[in-house]
Amino acid sequence: QLTITSYLISSKTIKPVNITLESISIRSEMKSNKNESLWVHATEVQDIFQLQDIFNLHPLEVESVIHHSHPSKIEKYENYIFAIIDGI
Repeated sequence: QLTITSYLISSKTIKPVNITLESISIRSEMKSNKNESLWVHATEVQDIFQLQDIFNLHPLEVESVIHHSHPSKIEKYENYIFAIIDGI
C-alpha cells in the first residue's frame, strides 16, 4: 500500500508522479518550468524519514511530524512550504 502520494501541478494539468522513484527527473522538470508545483501527501509518520532524504527537510520539521501532539502548522522555507494538517 502506498503511503506517499505526489502530484506535479501546473496551471493546466495535475500529473501523478512517484516522488520516491522519480525525484531527480521531477526536480529537473520543475527547474525548466517555474510555474509547476509539487504536492506530496504522506499518511504514515515513518514516511517523513524518506521525504527528509529526498527534500533535505529541516530537522525541526521532522521533529514536528514525529511528535503526534504537535498542532497543525504551515512553515515557509526558501525552497518549499511545509504543512502539517490534522484530519477530522
